[in-house]
Amino acid sequence: MVSRRRADGDPGGGEGDEGQIGGYWKRFLFGIAVMAVIFTGLLLAIDHLGLVAPAGDGADLPPRIELFEAVPDSVRPGEGTVLRWRVSGVSLADEVRIEPGIGAVAREGRLAVQPEETTVYTLTAINAAGEDEARATVEVAGAEQPALSP
Repeated sequence: MVSRRRADGDPGGGEGDEGQIGGYWKRFLFGIAVMAVIFTGLLLAIDHLGLVAPAGDGADLPPRIELFEAVPDSVRPGEGTVLRWRVSGVSLADEVRIEPGIGAVAREGRLAVQPEETTVYTLTAINAAGEDEARATVEVAGAEQPALSP
């Protein structure tokens, strides 16, 4: 690395350079601009991924089950089916469950099940503002029908 020093002892960068203070000022402003671009990109990525909901954007609304289904909804004994669901209006701290026998699940997903008898699956989504519930029935041909509860 070559170090240049002007005749007057100033360590400036040579002719045409604005001197040490001007050079630092340009680098400082360039650094701020680069950080602003990076920060803006991060904010856009966070918004696109839906990791942060703006204040007043449904935070006080109950959850909504957009989809809950079993595909196929009728099987023979020993065959399986896939439960699919999607819930909006719940955050990471809220509860989404499928019963019987499955428990806590993500806000959106798929799960292969193989019921031994006709089964009514219940998806329940809960947040501080309320809850929503949906049911999907999987009929198993030749199996006993479940007793319907009120």
